[in-house]
Amino acid sequence: MNPQGTAVSQLSTQSLKSLGIVHPPDWQMPQGGAGRQFTNAFRPEDRNTQSDPARVFRSASSNKFHTDSARVISEKLEAFLDKMSKAVATGWGMWMTSSMVAGVMVNGPVAVFSPGCLQGPPMTGLILSAGAPMSTPNESRYTVAIAKAIGTSWQSWHLGLTGTLSYPPCAVFPGPVAAGIPNIPIPVAALSSPGESMLKKSALSSLMMANYGAPDHAYASEIFDSMADAFDQTFTTWKTSTILTNVLATGAVPTWSPAWMPVAPVVGGVGMGASCLV
Repeated sequence: MNPQGTAVSQLSTQSLKSLGIVHPPDWQMPQGGAGRQFTNAFRPEDRNTQSDPARVFRSASSNKFHTDSARVISEKLEAFLDKMSKAVATGWGMWMTSSMVAGVMVNGPVAVFSPGCLQGPPMTGLILSAGAPMSTPNESRYTVAIAKAIGTSWQSWHLGLTGTLSYPPCAVFPGPVAAGIPNIPIPVAALSSPGESMLKKSALSSLMMANYGAPDHAYASEIFDSMADAFDQTFTTWKTSTILTNVLATGAVPTWSPAWMPVAPVVGGVGMGASCLV
């Protein structure tokens, strides 16, 4: 199942909003005479405005200066998360259609899916080529940090996948050579990989920050946490709803004999296929 960009965008935005960030941070109303001076510096109608509850940031006060500031930065970050999320989802879908399975070892009805059997192009480049936001130098820096972290972690995951596939016809094949036998479809979640830990929110966010290289930059950790959270949630759903299918097995049936052994198992066969994730 191809990830949906709109769904990833909603998850990332909701994740950022759930943090309850107040903008500008650490602002406090001046006390005493300074507070009165601050209040009187603005027109009465600008002293008690409302921030938009739908935005990811809340304003530090009801002053129009603060509510406008919170709205503007919210709009910018929401637009970035939306474009970044959709680029991630598009690159992910491109990876699925470009991936292939090769080297699965088939013996009888059981096949061993070992590390390296699932192959595909680097995810980083696919994300960057899918309309990822890069309109300013700093935006590009965020984008590259996110794309590289996902690409690195994704590669570790898919190259480490292990498990077994099932080919019942290969246990009792009625001929000397079996060819083009599809596996019993299974969800991707039926396979396991030590690299999956790198796709968890905390690990992915940390790698994004390491790629970015400026941990004290305003809202950097929150942006990376939100994107990592959205990816983690999407991946959890994706691996259970995406099916590994049409991995075609081919192999010799050495003990087959039309007179003495009319059906026999495949031995030393291989399984392979392109675009096997649906």
